[in-house]
Amino acid sequence: MKKLLVTGSSGLIGSAVAESFHQRGWEVHGADNNMRADFFGPEGDTTWNLQRLTRELKHFTHCNLDIRDRQRVLKFVADIKPEAIVHCAAQPSHDLAAKRPFEDFDVNAGGTLNLLEAARRVSTAIIFVHMSTNKVYGDAPNRIPLQELPTRWDYADPHFQNGIAETMTIDQSKHSLFGASKASGNGSAPKGSSSLCDPFGGKGSITGGANKITFVVIKSGSQQGCSSGESGAVTITFHGVAKASGGSGKGNGATGSLKFKGTLHLGGTSGTQSGNFTVSLSGKLTVKS
Repeated sequence: MKKLLVTGSSGLIGSAVAESFHQRGWEVHGADNNMRADFFGPEGDTTWNLQRLTRELKHFTHCNLDIRDRQRVLKFVADIKPEAIVHCAAQPSHDLAAKRPFEDFDVNAGGTLNLLEAARRVSTAIIFVHMSTNKVYGDAPNRIPLQELPTRWDYADPHFQNGIAETMTIDQSKHSLFGASKASGNGSAPKGSSSLCDPFGGKGSITGGANKITFVVIKSGSQQGCSSGESGAVTITFHGVAKASGGSGKGNGATGSLKFKGTLHLGGTSGTQSGNFTVSLSGKLTVKS
């Protein structure tokens, strides 16, 4: 049975992740120290949700773990040796970050670094998914033109029709303390790892770890999912070994490039290519180690 480690497992997103993977047959290990009760008082207490998970999920195990405790985090990950980690634990409040800046940064930046290093020490093949926030971009999204629709406001630029991509700049913008701590946590991720972007209905997604990455684009047009750069182009930078199979796919899709340092194996061809290599995509591309 595959093992999943979920931080912030008693929270809204973490508990949903735990349930989803449990339904898929995974052994789920939750890490949560109910710090929401400390942050937000009795209304933030998540004990009830922990009790529900423990009662309803047969293969769920809870650990009262503070992700700021480096030695305990290192041991916890080493003992479990999970195939994947979904990191949902965070200090999530702008106002609280201003009042308690040290705790905000220690949780969002330091705690994330502890988990990343713990995973690296066990195996670079562990898939690490970091749930973050659009606040890492500061006020840069405010410069995107808006249009008024019948029921809501939306971006007027078609480039952003599926949301803000990870290529959005975080420079030359004003950040809250919360946005800065989360951006620092994001920046701790080593090359080769990737974030799960827009998992609930976006047209593109990236999943994977240091030596495994899957990129799927299912759309023609200007916006090509989570890693779109310029209109109509998708670029992935990958460090390690990539294997591509399945041919070019069917139908109309994106064009772009796969850039990496290492070795690229193409299914159906002989030999390998090293260095920078460009692959034209059409329809759906899956790249796996």
